[in-house]
Amino acid sequence: MLPWLSHSKASLGLDFLFGLKQPLVSLGMARLLNLEDVRKFEKLVEKHAQTLESLEFIVSTEGDAKNGLEIQLPALPNLQDLDFSVHRGYDKVNRSYAMVILTFPGDTGIVNYKAHLPSIRTIRIVPYNEVSGQKSWEKYGNFFDTFLPKKVTSSNQQEVCTTLKRLYIPYKIGEDPEIPYPRVAELAGMFPNVGKKFMTKFTNLAAIRAGMIEKEN
Repeated sequence: MLPWLSHSKASLGLDFLFGLKQPLVSLGMARLLNLEDVRKFEKLVEKHAQTLESLEFIVSTEGDAKNGLEIQLPALPNLQDLDFSVHRGYDKVNRSYAMVILTFPGDTGIVNYKAHLPSIRTIRIVPYNEVSGQKSWEKYGNFFDTFLPKKVTSSNQQEVCTTLKRLYIPYKIGEDPEIPYPRVAELAGMFPNVGKKFMTKFTNLAAIRAGMIEKEN
């Protein structure tokens, strides 16, 4: 893994990496702040799309992404590990919940695992940096939808990824009560080879929450 590039050195680091002649296998980028650097990052990933096996990056909404941002990734045929998160700062008054999303080639921007990530083994996607203060999944809109595609109609075939072994997304938000990820029922079918320990956390919390709601009614 290459050293992480801090946000203060991101632009210089991106320029340096563009100058390297050898193909990159791993790339880590911390707290992209400026739109210019985000676009450079997109071009760098595109340049090394055929060789990248590990990609980790954080986008900060303290910079140009405070009003929302879309980042496009190319097809990454050899990528095994993808780690994408959003840092929303620690100033609660000025914190931005603007949508920062990833998209892939195609009309919808949604991932097709066989076409875009055929070798993927691990995905970690987190839309915030503070779990305890979250109260609603609605703030994050379609943050997860790129990687967890929704079926538009009952006749649509569900996206299935058999190569994925480890999936890390928040399975709950809030503390009292804990609110489970609302689409938990779809995950096992979408990722049949993800470990049982992960899926058990989701299903147990969803069952507890459902029981609490039933009692309230």
